[in-house]
Amino acid sequence: MHILQFFPGYYVIITILDIMNIRESLSELRKTKEIKQKDIADSIGVERSKLSRFEKGEVNIPIEKIELYAEYLGMELRLLIKK
Repeated sequence: MHILQFFPGYYVIITILDIMNIRESLSELRKTKEIKQKDIADSIGVERSKLSRFEKGEVNIPIEKIELYAEYLGMELRLLIKK
């Protein structure tokens, strides 16, 4: 479980299920935009292989890296959380 502050005084608890939904959404959006994993991995500071394994649900990456991934794709992480 992660706690993120989206605005001053506004916090959201992100569960494992949220991370799974976010992972799927980011992966689909990346493929739709035809962006290579390597480009995103280089931009957010993770290895391409780790990003690939994250997208497959095999490993997790820090929530801060997930936020950067979303930003790279032009999305806000809070919009990807299905509440």
